[in-house]
Amino acid sequence: MLFDLPIFSFDLSCMENEEFVYAWQDALQRTPCIVLIEDIDNVFHGRQNVTNKSTLRDPLTFDCLLNAISGVGMNDGVFTIITTNCKDKLDPALGVPDTYGNSSRPGRIDRAFYLGVMEEPERLKLADHILSDWPDLAAPAVAAGEGMTPAQFQNHCAQIALRKFWGRGTM
Repeated sequence: MLFDLPIFSFDLSCMENEEFVYAWQDALQRTPCIVLIEDIDNVFHGRQNVTNKSTLRDPLTFDCLLNAISGVGMNDGVFTIITTNCKDKLDPALGVPDTYGNSSRPGRIDRAFYLGVMEEPERLKLADHILSDWPDLAAPAVAAGEGMTPAQFQNHCAQIALRKFWGRGTM
C-alpha cells in the first residue's frame, strides 16, 4: 500500500470487458484507492485494441474503459494513473493535455506529466535509497546515470546492488 491506500494494477492486454468492469467495481468498493493502468498505448491505438485477442472471448473495448473511468456512475475516491510511452497513440477522448498539463477531459485524465531524464539531485536521492547498504557506490552510479529515465536509472542502481549483494563486482 502506498500513501496508506490500496493499489489496483490492471493489465488491460489480457482483460475482457466483463473482467475489467468487475475489477473496476472491486476498486470502487475500496475507495479511496489508486488504480494503475500501465502502458495503455500497448493496448489501444486510438480506440482500437491492438493486443493479441485470440485468447480472449470478449477483448476489452475502449468504450468499456471510458464508461468505467468516467461513465454515469460515481468514481469519487479513485486516483487513476495511466502511463504511456507514446501519447500520440492515445484517443483524444481520454483527454488532450494543454501546455500546462491540464486536460481537455477532466475526470478521465485530469493532468499529464512528462517524465524525462532524471537530473543529478533526483538520481542521488534514488541511488542513496537503493544503494543504502553501499553508500560509496551512490556517486559513481549517479555519474553513470546521466541521461537515464527514472525507470532506466532505477534498474541501473538495482543491478549494481544485486551485483554487490551477490559479490560480483561494483558496476
